[in-house]
Amino acid sequence: MATIKNKKVVPSKNTIHFHPNHGLPNSWIDNFNLGVRDDGVCLLRFATSLPEGHFEQSRILTSKDKLKMFADLICNTLDYFPVKEKKSKK
Repeated sequence: MATIKNKKVVPSKNTIHFHPNHGLPNSWIDNFNLGVRDDGVCLLRFATSLPEGHFEQSRILTSKDKLKMFADLICNTLDYFPVKEKKSKK
């Protein structure tokens, strides 16, 4: 635990703990795939396109509820709110 002049600093619940090597590597992402299971677990796969082919950079597992929160945050940050297209009647 960190100390400041012999006083213990107690991290709050919202403290972000960084990777021990002073951060995670950054990756350029060109594509991502999303899969959702029946139990609400979501798999996001991020990939980069290079002349040699597509390379998976990372995989993330999260819940459907958390992924909805992430989508809301992204849409609010980008000020972009997609509207679902109506199905055409044939």
